[in-house]
Amino acid sequence: MPAKKRKTTKKAVKKTKTAPISVSSDKISKTKFRFAKISEGHFFKILVLSFLVIFITFLTFNLYKRFFVVRVNGQFINQIEFYRELEKKEGKNILEDLITKKIIYQEAEKQGVNVTEAEVNDEIQKLRSEVEKQGNTLDELLALQGLTNEDLLENVKIQKLLEKILTNEIVVTDEEIQAKLDENKDFYTKDDDLNAARENIRLQIFQEKLTSTYRAWIQEKRDAATVEYLRKI
Repeated sequence: MPAKKRKTTKKAVKKTKTAPISVSSDKISKTKFRFAKISEGHFFKILVLSFLVIFITFLTFNLYKRFFVVRVNGQFINQIEFYRELEKKEGKNILEDLITKKIIYQEAEKQGVNVTEAEVNDEIQKLRSEVEKQGNTLDELLALQGLTNEDLLENVKIQKLLEKILTNEIVVTDEEIQAKLDENKDFYTKDDDLNAARENIRLQIFQEKLTSTYRAWIQEKRDAATVEYLRKI
């Protein structure tokens, strides 16, 4: 006899609906603002830190270059050592040159004498042309004398200042020019421009007188100057 099938009854399961969590828009906006504020603050700190790292690296590199002069087999020679030896050998001469320059600049300022950049450049161009006529270059000449372009600029400026300061004390007469022309007449031909030759001779005599006048003038100013040596050289 076949077994009777057992009826199974399904119990209805009540589904309970979960009420949605309501978050006010005010809370959401505050949360977003707080997050944005934290993010911006963090980014700003990173930016400042990065800038400081770059700045410190740059500063360290420049101090390194300024403090050390040379490296020999991995060992450094610093500026203090270099200048200490320089003072022993050339310190007195260098200091006297600096004093002389200072006196010249002070006297130029006192007399209201100025030299423009155009005047300096014009004089350097003349010098460059003269050197090139002799088959050399100005850079080669400077290298032979151990000078830089900055040294040349300063030297020319001082030369022009002295010319303006002392020009009233120097007189070149026609008789002196003619005498020089007669002494060197074998160097001139009929085709030469005698006016140009006279001008060159005048400049030559002027420079000779400027040199002798300068020696007496700077000695007088040096004697009258108050120079206080604050340390032994």
